[in-house]
Amino acid sequence: MKKLRILSIIVFVAAAVSFGMYRNEQINSKDNQAPKITMKKDSIKVSCDADQKKLLKGIKAKDSKDGDVTDSLIIESISNFTKNKTRTMTVVAFDSDNHATKATRKVKYKDYTSPEFSLTEPLRFPMNTQDIMGTLTCKDVLDGDLTGKIKMSSEYYVQADKAGEYPMMYQAANSAGDVQKLPVTVEIYDPAKESQRPQIELSQYLIYTSAGTVINPWDYVQQITMGGIKYIRDEDGVLRDPKPSQNQQRTSITSEEVQINNEADFNKAGVYEITYQMTDDSGKESVTGQVRLIVVVR
Repeated sequence: MKKLRILSIIVFVAAAVSFGMYRNEQINSKDNQAPKITMKKDSIKVSCDADQKKLLKGIKAKDSKDGDVTDSLIIESISNFTKNKTRTMTVVAFDSDNHATKATRKVKYKDYTSPEFSLTEPLRFPMNTQDIMGTLTCKDVLDGDLTGKIKMSSEYYVQADKAGEYPMMYQAANSAGDVQKLPVTVEIYDPAKESQRPQIELSQYLIYTSAGTVINPWDYVQQITMGGIKYIRDEDGVLRDPKPSQNQQRTSITSEEVQINNEADFNKAGVYEITYQMTDDSGKESVTGQVRLIVVVR
């Protein structure tokens, strides 16, 4: 009996020693260190359409157990713009034991421009309209089409059942946090009176220009319809009726006959409106038609 007890103790001790050696081997063989990330440059300049490969160029990751784990690198996040339109990119590398290491790199775009609005028709709408966005769109070099993200400021209210002019602020932001605002005037008109007024058509209704570059507002007038006659821009800049009748009193419209109120300061960044007005005195009472050109000076 005594020999059996001694044998049992010997077996137990041997088992404990074996288990301890096994656990020690497991612990020693397991990688307890995360990969190390190195990069040739901690700040880079890239194009706005740079893919992940270009953003990660020059970044490597090495693990003490797995060796080169550069292929595990991913971009975890890219921050909004900070000073000088710079973003901070966070990258992560993993090893086979799921240890992770993070590092950051500054990213600056060499061809970046802020989101731009576009407008193919004036911001004039008939009474009781349900849409005061019209043909306003927005495009961005980073995110593409931002039209669906255009918002109207809640600070302004357009009374759609009452003809008049109303201030409005449209705005859109891209994924880099660049918010662009467009303060404009929205006009609500009475459709019953619209057909009597001269209709002024422009080649564009929203333009961008650099500070110091002056535009000629008359260059954007393409056509005026008045008294049922369309006066179309000719090569010399005069609007003419292409097929005038023999007894027709008016056959053309010159820049002197159109009242242009140009409030744009082309030396100062901002959003401005140029108003065009044309008055028809041929009827029992004079009627005036107008349209606006939105000018964004950068």
